[in-house]
Amino acid sequence: MSSAPPTDRASGSQLIIGICVLALALASFGWWWRYHEAAAPRELWGVSHMLRIRDAKKVEVLKLAPQADMLPKPGEAIPAESFLLGSDWYVVAQSIDASQVLGVNDFRRVLLADFGYDWKADLTSCQPKWEQAIRWTGETGEQTTLLYAPNCQQMFLMESGAKASIAPSASFAESFFKRALDPPAKAAP
Repeated sequence: MSSAPPTDRASGSQLIIGICVLALALASFGWWWRYHEAAAPRELWGVSHMLRIRDAKKVEVLKLAPQADMLPKPGEAIPAESFLLGSDWYVVAQSIDASQVLGVNDFRRVLLADFGYDWKADLTSCQPKWEQAIRWTGETGEQTTLLYAPNCQQMFLMESGAKASIAPSASFAESFFKRALDPPAKAAP
């Protein structure tokens, strides 16, 4: 006869059930946390724009110029991509595919989370100069375009007119736009 104590199958099953319950509880907490972390940006930008920012495969960074700076010479065509914002006309002076730019997914996360914004900022204390934009295009062609004013550290959603201060993440936004619009020169082989 063996002197080893008998094993209890019930205690092993209870351990497995306990681990599964703990995993389910932690997963539920993680989902709850992410949902509440994005509550204020979701209310500001709207669900469809939030999903487009999160899921869009096509991401473009745009360099903007006031229309007066880009007026065509006599006989030249008017720039195709221009828009009116308030009483100011802007044109897209440069468009860059930023889908693979270093930091694009981090920028998505900043825009989708509460920590990237200063919700108490006075948005009327500064006159924004919209210099850059990021455009997220969904699979069916719908777009979300966020304009950025570095002088006020504000973002503006073209499609709805929503505006917010991104002061806590402005340095990150500025470095992302710089990487996209002024990529480092590649070394010659």
